[in-house]
Amino acid sequence: MNADFVAARKLLSVKETNALKQCIWKPGERERLDSFVQILKSKPAFDKRNLVDISRPETLHVTFNATYEALKLRDELSLSPTEFMELMSLFVNDFSVALHEKAFVPVIESQGSDEQIAKWKPLYSTYQMIGCYGQTEIAHGSNVQRLEATATYDKKTQEFIMNSPREESYKFWIGNLGVTANTCLIQAQLYIDGKNYGPHLFVTPIRDMKTHNVLPGVIVGDIGAKVLGAYSTVDNGFLGVKNVRIPRENMLNRFSNVTPDGNYVPPVHPKLSYGSMLTLRANIVAGFGKSLAKAATIASRYTTVRRQFAAPTDRLTGVERQVITYPGVAERIAPAVATAYAFCVIGNQMADEFRIFSDELLQKNTKRLPDLHIKSSFLKVLTTTECAMMVEDCRKALGGHGMLQQNGVGTILGSIIPSQTYEGENYVIAQQTARDILRYARRVYNDGGLLNVPDKYGYFRSARKTSNEYGTGDPAEVKEYLSNPRILIRLLESRVRNNAFKLLDKIKHDPAAQGAEPDLARYSMDTMILTRAHAEWHVGREMFRKAQTVLELNLPLQVYLLFVLNRSLAELLEQGGGLAPAGASIIRELFSEAVARFSPKLIAYTDAFGFTDYELNSSLGRYDGNVYANLLDTAKNHNAVNKEDYKKDVLRLRAAFASKSRL
Repeated sequence: MNADFVAARKLLSVKETNALKQCIWKPGERERLDSFVQILKSKPAFDKRNLVDISRPETLHVTFNATYEALKLRDELSLSPTEFMELMSLFVNDFSVALHEKAFVPVIESQGSDEQIAKWKPLYSTYQMIGCYGQTEIAHGSNVQRLEATATYDKKTQEFIMNSPREESYKFWIGNLGVTANTCLIQAQLYIDGKNYGPHLFVTPIRDMKTHNVLPGVIVGDIGAKVLGAYSTVDNGFLGVKNVRIPRENMLNRFSNVTPDGNYVPPVHPKLSYGSMLTLRANIVAGFGKSLAKAATIASRYTTVRRQFAAPTDRLTGVERQVITYPGVAERIAPAVATAYAFCVIGNQMADEFRIFSDELLQKNTKRLPDLHIKSSFLKVLTTTECAMMVEDCRKALGGHGMLQQNGVGTILGSIIPSQTYEGENYVIAQQTARDILRYARRVYNDGGLLNVPDKYGYFRSARKTSNEYGTGDPAEVKEYLSNPRILIRLLESRVRNNAFKLLDKIKHDPAAQGAEPDLARYSMDTMILTRAHAEWHVGREMFRKAQTVLELNLPLQVYLLFVLNRSLAELLEQGGGLAPAGASIIRELFSEAVARFSPKLIAYTDAFGFTDYELNSSLGRYDGNVYANLLDTAKNHNAVNKEDYKKDVLRLRAAFASKSRL
């Protein structure tokens, strides 16, 4: 065991570590995952080295084999669908039937009627029906209302005729569609007697359930390799349909329906169709905190082991410094660990809220839908943007070894980067949150209407600020004042409020923005700034509340709040931003001091995440710190290139040009 690790792990007690684990995992969840890891490590099909140095077609074969073995384990161990997903995700995050479980089944069970679920569950639970969720098209993604695929009702036959009117209407990027799925849940415009009733969901067979041959009228295939080698285990596909007929009963009809004679029965809430996107966004928010936690664990461990250059005080002894002791490294890695805790806390809250919402939705109770839609949007924007940036920072902190696949962080980065555009491009969905914020900001801005502001926008309950508030007076007193997390959250409140009022001012004085509902697409940079400010306030507030009962969260809370504020000083120093110029240097100083207190404890705090070496799959992030021996062993003994003979190639090249010397 690395001596630096031994010392660092003593900085948190077992009791403190367990308290932190309970912020990350549900009761019994971590123990269950640990037992699954032991099972997978004993099965050759789940050796992660099987996925190294192979082509993409070979990758899919390996993943299919692992999925087959996992399904056998599911039956042997009587695992629930959730437990099966947990087990398989320990091997790879996305696999042969991942979107069947993550999207297809949840959407059917939330938006299908009881009769439809009873009909299809025996098929999809046994993988006779393997499904995918077909929303995104070549020419349309975030704008669901303008999707082009059509479902035209034929009263005579009581069937829907499914069509992709042009190539731009083809479904594209659909996970598990390329080679795996035999059924696609197609989001298509419903037409009855020439009238468009908007997008609805249609269960559409695309491959024969017995032979897996493509059905008539269906054009389907895989879209090809993705950048960074990301999602190589998933067959993202394209789909076109030409006059494919499906029964009337194949439109998901828990909330809306078409009667046999062609009458449309609308849903109780016009945006119930967004429920399927909520399912996917809730999964993103709940899962990405753990993805960041993995990257931060690897970076914390490696930068603790890695030593580079001696400090001036150690030049005589020649002892080199731990890389994590350099502020330029610590001030990137410590915020990543703190943010991972914050996102795990908020992700668990989101998962709990979504479970309640799903249960209520089955009873056609849509009360939570508007707020949950907004919350899932702004949290999706923040978590995906922040995780992509911070995981890349973790990768760069690994130095040259950050370019090796075996470091483990690159794989995480490849899976996170696309999340900024799937399930709603971040700059587009940021406008949805901003629009809702501005509704309340306008009331306060125009008439000071503070009484009707809900808790989710509680920062508007304070009187509108027109001058700087924090940072004036005796520096020592200001520093003590700004060390209080409550005050830091008030600064985050001022930041959101000021950004909202600034945007209202901008719209008010824009001649092209006059009218009842301004086009926020004209201000997409402003709406992104406002949405992120709101999201960071929300996350900070919720982490603060959690830290009142889990005291061990107070240090990462301090780092998180000061990191966000330090990065946002330009906004805070503007008129009405809440901070006087003298306060800016104090915020920077407090941030550096908080990181200095947190950095020695990063090993202990990342240990509390509980990830096994199998999950991290990293030569550089090993629990025992034995990184260099493992790095070299992997390069020497688990590298396909070193098992091939290239002598003929090299000698042929040399022989061909030996007589053509240019000397």
